[in-house]
Amino acid sequence: MSTVAREVLRAIKPRHYDLHLRNLDFERGAFQGRVAIRFEAEKPLREISLNAVDLDVQHASVGDVRAEDISYTKDDGRVHLKFPKDVATGELSLVFAGQMNDLLAGFYRAHYTYKGEKRWLGSTQMEAIDCRRAFPCCDQPDAKATFDVTITADRKYTVLSNMPVKKEVEEDDGQKTTSFETTPIMSTYLIAWVVGELEYLETFTSGRHTPRIPVRMYTTAGLVEQGKFSLDLAAKTLDYFAEMFDIPYDLPKLDMIGCEAFAAGAMENWGLITYRQTEVLIDEAQSGADAKERVAETVQHELAHQWFGNLVTFDWWRDLWLNEGFATFISKLSGDAFFPNWRIWDKFVTADMQSALTLDGLPSSHPIDVPINRASEVDQIFDAISYLKGAMLIRMLCAYLGQDVFLAGVRHYLKRHKYGNTVTSDLWKALSEVSGKDVASVADVWTSKVGYPVLNVTGTHLEQHRFLSIGEVKPEDDETIYWVPLEAKRYDSEEVDKAAMTVRKQERKAGLWKYNTGHTGIYRVNYSPDHLLELARLQQKLSVTDRAGLLADAGALAAAGYGKSSALLALMAEWKDEPDFVVWSEIAARLSAVTQAWAFESDETLAQLRSFKRKLVSDKAHELGYDFSEITADNESDFVEGQFKALMFELAADSGDEKVVAAAKEMFAANNIPPNLRSGVYRVISREGTDEQYKELHAIVAKPDLPFETRLNALRSLGASKDAARISSTLDLFNAPYVKNQDVGTLLQGLRGHRQGIEALYKFLISHWEVIDKRLPSAVGSLKGGAVKTCLLGLTDESYIEKTREFFADKDCSGFDRLIEQAYDAIRSKARWVRRDADDVKQYLDSLE
Repeated sequence: MSTVAREVLRAIKPRHYDLHLRNLDFERGAFQGRVAIRFEAEKPLREISLNAVDLDVQHASVGDVRAEDISYTKDDGRVHLKFPKDVATGELSLVFAGQMNDLLAGFYRAHYTYKGEKRWLGSTQMEAIDCRRAFPCCDQPDAKATFDVTITADRKYTVLSNMPVKKEVEEDDGQKTTSFETTPIMSTYLIAWVVGELEYLETFTSGRHTPRIPVRMYTTAGLVEQGKFSLDLAAKTLDYFAEMFDIPYDLPKLDMIGCEAFAAGAMENWGLITYRQTEVLIDEAQSGADAKERVAETVQHELAHQWFGNLVTFDWWRDLWLNEGFATFISKLSGDAFFPNWRIWDKFVTADMQSALTLDGLPSSHPIDVPINRASEVDQIFDAISYLKGAMLIRMLCAYLGQDVFLAGVRHYLKRHKYGNTVTSDLWKALSEVSGKDVASVADVWTSKVGYPVLNVTGTHLEQHRFLSIGEVKPEDDETIYWVPLEAKRYDSEEVDKAAMTVRKQERKAGLWKYNTGHTGIYRVNYSPDHLLELARLQQKLSVTDRAGLLADAGALAAAGYGKSSALLALMAEWKDEPDFVVWSEIAARLSAVTQAWAFESDETLAQLRSFKRKLVSDKAHELGYDFSEITADNESDFVEGQFKALMFELAADSGDEKVVAAAKEMFAANNIPPNLRSGVYRVISREGTDEQYKELHAIVAKPDLPFETRLNALRSLGASKDAARISSTLDLFNAPYVKNQDVGTLLQGLRGHRQGIEALYKFLISHWEVIDKRLPSAVGSLKGGAVKTCLLGLTDESYIEKTREFFADKDCSGFDRLIEQAYDAIRSKARWVRRDADDVKQYLDSLE
């Protein structure tokens, strides 16, 4: 792979960093440090460049040769050290000052209140390119080195890093110097430390498949008991992965911590995993099933990274998917093993696959293996393509090779490249050697090319073309022939067809075929109307994943103009007695897609759509009921039933079902809300509650003693109201000190469900841009880009695209320009969908009256 165009440092090769941070001043947001870098150089040098952002390098020397000039270039985040004579392989010593920032990147600070006292927590987020904010370094994934970390801080603070403590020395000035053992060789984006007043729980791995090591769950004061579920799961998962990969976990300890402020969901730092609190802490008595499932998946995802990413690391950011796609797939695999009743793979088809396919169906999508030349571009590809489409590809290859063979290939890959860096072809080679199949010939097209196909089925004729949600595919966008595993089952006989399609057009046997059974293939299937109707009538003969996948494809194809939206609505009406939660979750998603696209249609049409939804969901909601007295947190067989009741309750409440709305109001008044129903109840109060009740809901957001999940449910639900005063009150929370930067997206997303909220979001974006730009960072997690995209996504009028382009023309969008283009594509898709099918939908709804 060529590196000519990459923004990388090559003059020196760091082998070891000895880092000491001191004079940590949380109030001023400042610290000082020194670092000694043992390096190798291929030839004598007069100048050495390192990555450094917002650092003041005060001294630099190699041996007794001191740098005579220290300069910086901002655009590539570098410090340049010029020496009066040649320097060669040796040790580069630097003294510097840095900022403990509020950007949730590099070494950053967060304050919180405990029993009326203001406290601070200092923590790190180095991925993707923010280690350079913490100390001067070669900040790129292939520049692996070992690290010694020493931190001097106030004695009251617990100090953590990747490795166990080697030595603690109490200083005379009330400070404490903590030194840690040397790390294994690793990339700079994995180095981490935390400084704060912490509590912890501890357990140990079993010692069966990996050495018996301590596993600790750290939190700030008063929260530690909420970490027990994650702690126990982590210890068991380490053993599980060590057995699966036949490689023990490589460090002598594992710490996890719920951070007070965090941009993304979690970060897999080797030996010190940092989390957003909502992604690792859970009050099982107060949290719903969705929260528990999310926490479990996040914990296992980060633990999978200890092998995929930490032990074996991608060579450059274009292969990020090797980390994220694998960790996503493996977390699903392990989650299914630990919690078989959660039906994780069924849900994968409706949630994860559809999220990836939706993004990848936009013209502005990108390949899995996406060209990245400037490291600053990478934050925008921490998205559904790298994570979810990557996981879909791994799942498809696992099905193709067989799970045992696939995992044998993975073990071969990990052992061969232990402590090293890889590119995608290294994985294909390992899988090919073990399986005896040419994996690259199957998989390369899926990583190197953008998008995915739709398989058009007309009688015996199959034809593949690229799928685009805007409905118009130009010849230059349709040049790729994908490897398509047909995985077909015939329902008017016992035939199956496991062949793969590798040509544009193909003839197959006649019959009632269902293609992509199990939905392991990355494609949609467009059946003729009669064929689709015959499959729909089979309903219960189809598996849950096939029913859900059939509906998902029908919805996406209707939106793109391959079929009529009235047929989609009729299919949902035909399945109103559907007994399965997973299928209903897809029905809910397709209802939401129609409602969002039609958000700016006439009040009469919107009322008809709401009536359609109410007639569709009410019977099932009443049948399931909303009594959770017999559903217990420790009975996993009740898990999905609880999710099913919650889904139908919220759908019925949102549609105006009088019985369910009355029940929601009664629960709120009695302060007796089952955790699974909290979101649905809060949405009812936001829309229909009294002013006093709405104020009470508003106040929940500001109560730090309430569980995270409760506060976030309230924050998200405030946007359900269409009342102008309530919308204004909701948006005022953007500047509230108790709404963290990381939670602003939750606040804004709640307003996307209706016309009034969508209009308010756009006005807020334009009129409050300076506030948004100042408050939200563009670091990993893309909080700023996410907020911008949320404010645009609800729009359905293409005229807004040009208006928004003009607005952002003189603004720096370098950290989120890709996200804006995705929002524009989504607007185009909805606008064209409504133009095509507005009359069709209206006629169908009229026919029901």
